[in-house]
Amino acid sequence: MNIKLVASLLYPTEVAPHPNWSAQEIDSYGAIALLSLHHFSEYNQFARRDLVPDLTEDAQTPAGDWALVQAFGRSLFVETQMLGVRQLVDLSQAHESTLVKAIAAIMAACAYSDMNDFKAALSVLQDFVNPAQQETVPPLGRTLLSLQLGCRNADLGDYATALDHYDAAHAQAMSIDVENQEVFSLAEGSKRSSIDVIRSIVDGLIESAYLNKSNMRFYLGDADIWKETVRRPIVSYWLEHRSAAYAALSRWQGQVFDDQIDAPTRLGKRRVFGGGVSQYRTLDSHALTAELAGDWVRAREARLLLGRDRFLQSPSAESPQWNRRDGLALLLRSGDTKNLTKAARLLQCEGPLAVLIDTAMSMLPNEQDKLGRGHFAIFRAAASLLPSEAVDHIIASLLGRGIDRTVRDAAGLYRFDDEAWSAISALTSYASDKTIIQEAIWDAATQTDDPLVLRRLADIAPKLDWSTVVGSYRDNWIQWAADHLVGDGAGLSASVAECLAKIGDFRLVDQIAEAIRAGEQSLLLAACLVDASRASSYSIPITTRNKIRTLLLENIQKKRDDSARGSFSVGGIDVTYLATVFAFMYPDTAIWEAITACLTDSLIPDSDKANSLNWITVNISKVPDETMANLRANAHRLTNESRLSDFLDWNKSAAALRFLCQAKEIDPGAVFSAIEEMRSAADNQSRIECARSLIYAANILPPVFPASVALELTRDSSVRVRAASARSLAELAFSVESQMREVIFRKIEEMLSSDGIDVPLASLRGIQDLATPQKEALVTELGVVFETLRGHPDVRIRQAIESLGGAAA
Repeated sequence: MNIKLVASLLYPTEVAPHPNWSAQEIDSYGAIALLSLHHFSEYNQFARRDLVPDLTEDAQTPAGDWALVQAFGRSLFVETQMLGVRQLVDLSQAHESTLVKAIAAIMAACAYSDMNDFKAALSVLQDFVNPAQQETVPPLGRTLLSLQLGCRNADLGDYATALDHYDAAHAQAMSIDVENQEVFSLAEGSKRSSIDVIRSIVDGLIESAYLNKSNMRFYLGDADIWKETVRRPIVSYWLEHRSAAYAALSRWQGQVFDDQIDAPTRLGKRRVFGGGVSQYRTLDSHALTAELAGDWVRAREARLLLGRDRFLQSPSAESPQWNRRDGLALLLRSGDTKNLTKAARLLQCEGPLAVLIDTAMSMLPNEQDKLGRGHFAIFRAAASLLPSEAVDHIIASLLGRGIDRTVRDAAGLYRFDDEAWSAISALTSYASDKTIIQEAIWDAATQTDDPLVLRRLADIAPKLDWSTVVGSYRDNWIQWAADHLVGDGAGLSASVAECLAKIGDFRLVDQIAEAIRAGEQSLLLAACLVDASRASSYSIPITTRNKIRTLLLENIQKKRDDSARGSFSVGGIDVTYLATVFAFMYPDTAIWEAITACLTDSLIPDSDKANSLNWITVNISKVPDETMANLRANAHRLTNESRLSDFLDWNKSAAALRFLCQAKEIDPGAVFSAIEEMRSAADNQSRIECARSLIYAANILPPVFPASVALELTRDSSVRVRAASARSLAELAFSVESQMREVIFRKIEEMLSSDGIDVPLASLRGIQDLATPQKEALVTELGVVFETLRGHPDVRIRQAIESLGGAAA
């Protein structure tokens, strides 16, 4: 094989037979070009005539150049990928042509990369690292090898070595004598010469080498290098690829437009007589070209594009998991943690869970592995799905290697310590041995004053077993927390105080109470005392209660004054909710009056009232009569009327509707209207609030209506909406006639059998909320699916099943 082999890989459109010409014959170059373009249907047409090798696993290996064709083709399919890689590795070592050896090694490296095995991708190229070995390869092949070595080292985060290879590639590409390259024939209908094709390829490789060595310099700390590339024109080679990708996305947009705009107005399904050109194979081909060219920057962009595309595609009946499995792998290789986190969260919510579990288990670190943001995103999402020994291994690995403060990866600088502690926080609840974590957060707390780290430690603390912290070790914690009641460590101090109060040690909460009595005006510390009092037998001293009372009244009034001026805050302590919980525990007329005034202030956003109203709704029988009378009299003011605060009222809430339904202070027509408006809303949050309100709406409306809406919302496109409606089904089932109840039972069974975590877990939570006789009846009815759920990979689902006790047995 000659230099035409490079053209068949990097400029396949000029080598592959064009569908407008009926090619009767095809050579190995044309076959490789078809595979590079992902024109598999055209390739199979030639295969049926025995003109190209069969790519199936049991097919015999052909002789000569066709062995490379078969190996390359097999490496592009999941089912035969490993077999194809082995063939390519053999060819890279034993073929008589040094160019074929180099190209086979490059193909194998790309396949290993596709399998997320970056170390193997680099190792297969090691024979060509030696300059003497490279000298035996033709100049164009030598350039491709240097680019490939740069790409694979960059994948492993070794940017210095990658820079060396990209520097070498740039020098090699610049020295190629294009005009004296071997002349070869192109596909029928081509209007270019082979020299034109090689010139375009070389220009593209020069551009790739320059772009990537500039990026390597940036990752190594040259912050101003972007100035050399930001206005650099893109060569025609890569512009053609960008144009092809744009055309593919345009076709995808046309398909979506047809589905969303044309389809709703058609009476029947449109009949399609031609297959057309798939946008997916164009994107795949573009990604493969970037990988083969060793262009790490463009390869990462293509991986991201393809990864997102995989998640947008509908799962196929033959392989329902493939799109998301491949999409997750592509997003991992893209280095785009933001999109990877979103994808992992979706898999956690609605599945397939097997994809998330397999990916997490394949990433379990050893001592040599370099951990990054991609690992942390997967570990966080899969935390409740992993065996406890795997969780212990991950945590020990993270803590054992030290947590650096700042690290640079392909996306730039990031806080490694924040990412690591965030992952540990997600994993802690599922660890079998938490001693190492307990020791680690003590070391971290006493060695840092970083507010970000301290906040992460505050998240971890409640998930630990504080009864094992005894003697002087506990005394040290109490002393540290008492010294940090003010400032960045206050959150961790409050968290530790609540944990110790739950096991009967009130020394720290007593010190917090004394600090508040002495004049410390902190809503965080006040919330700590209220939470400790609610979770244990601790009682806040009267003098401290009076201080908290004054603090709450002042902050509620400030909230109302700020709202009147059009000033709103986001985050922090929800003072209205804190006051509500405080008033339930320590009744106080002034506090209830302030709460009522705040809830009926129509200038305050609904989202700022939601927690308080939800608490009151659930505990409505304990609300003072005077407060209920005021809330009823001002029911029309429970919702926000200020346009100015709509921007901040992002977390839409129907808490006021639920309260009025529970209090039976609303007209049925108004409930019908509210439910219908939320059910048909475009945003997910409104439909979630609709699902959460259905049980309360059944107090006012005929139960069959909210039950019907709940059934409808179980088919919603959003998994969060489906989960919210699944939680309401159990209670609604026992409010309707037996025939409809049976329909709801079957739907609950379907929800419990759903993939993902959110919907089955929400269904179980709804069953747990039932009264005992109803709970037992439903569990008995659905005994088979309950037995199946005992083996569910999610810890929380298994715990929910166990909590149902004998009823589920």
